[in-house]
Amino acid sequence: MSVKDGVCEFCGQVVLDGKACSCYEATKERKIKDKIIEANNSVDELFRACEPGEYEIPIQIIDLLKKANELVANELIKSIKLNINGLLSTSIATDTKGAIKVNRKKVYSDTIQVDER
Repeated sequence: MSVKDGVCEFCGQVVLDGKACSCYEATKERKIKDKIIEANNSVDELFRACEPGEYEIPIQIIDLLKKANELVANELIKSIKLNINGLLSTSIATDTKGAIKVNRKKVYSDTIQVDER
């Protein structure tokens, strides 16, 4: 939280009545936290609900994707791509406007071999 004991941890300004500080760093921190929450909701929406017969994503992978959201939101990494058991491909990245984009792609591969006669 950017305000602790009524004082902004970034600028030192006294903040009363539980209001948020409006300094640049406090505002930036709130925007980052909001981005992480929205991106985590996207991960939940895309990966928790499985259709019947579909591969169920282990909680450890969900946690990894959410950690990746934090790294992307804090600009520690630009993007990350994962291949999950060869069945799903996912990427998390920022777009040109700074929004986090979570992508899930089902990986299909059909092969038919025709023998020569």
